Amino acid sequence: RTSYQNKSPIYWYTRKACLYRMLSKALRLQHYETLCHLRVFIRHLLQAFQAQHDKTKEVKMKLYRGFAMNKVELNRIRGHEGRLMMISNFLSTTTDQKLAVELANKSPYHKKRTRILMVVDIQKYTDIPLINIQTFSAS
Repeated sequence: RTSYQNKSPIYWYTRKACLYRMLSKALRLQHYETLCHLRVFIRHLLQAFQAQHDKTKEVKMKLYRGFAMNKVELNRIRGHEGRLMMISNFLSTTTDQKLAVELANKSPYHKKRTRILMVVDIQKYTDIPLINIQTFSAS
């Protein structure tokens, strides 16, 4: 109790602790019990994202994400390139393509996984919160 810091939900989400991993896993696996326990935090996090998004004036952006993906899953979505894709998670991206490639290459090698560089090309304003969290981040 004495060490609690009243910080933005974005700060707590990006802090190197179990919250990020637990929430991401629950969203990815649709683990409703965990999501229910985290519902107040998720609501506050989304409100913080939306508040920052509402201040954003950028319309055109190119974002990158480097990561590893299961080859079976990749083959399943490969035919949907250029189409709308639903992702049940918060995506951390960067505007730095080199950094995204480095992050993808840091993914440990596994014969059932492949390294991916995802490119998200934003051409117009969207209601989906897209924000630069660098000033709010714990890292």
